[in-house]
Amino acid sequence: MLLPAAGMAHEGHGASRIKAEAKVLAIKGQTMSLRIELVNLGSNSVQLQGLGTELAQDVLLANPVSVPGYDAASLKVDLQFTKAIPGVFTIYLDFGEHGRGPVVVMP
Repeated sequence: MLLPAAGMAHEGHGASRIKAEAKVLAIKGQTMSLRIELVNLGSNSVQLQGLGTELAQDVLLANPVSVPGYDAASLKVDLQFTKAIPGVFTIYLDFGEHGRGPVVVMP
């Protein structure tokens, strides 16, 4: 079952033009699989380096996801929660020097 989450407004220079959406793919125990959809509305390429939330272990991407200007990218990530998965929470996408921003997730 896919459940969309709210989009985001980014803080930082290059990433201010990134639109993101998180879709829940599966929940098993304390692990949630997400599909992160990114759309770059600006001309500068940005790279997603990782993501995190206070409720789960941070995810540092071994291979950062590049989002060229005026293009899109997506990735699948698994979040490992330390406690029960909440009904609504926020993840923060890290675009390095281009800033970071929140995406609301609703399982």
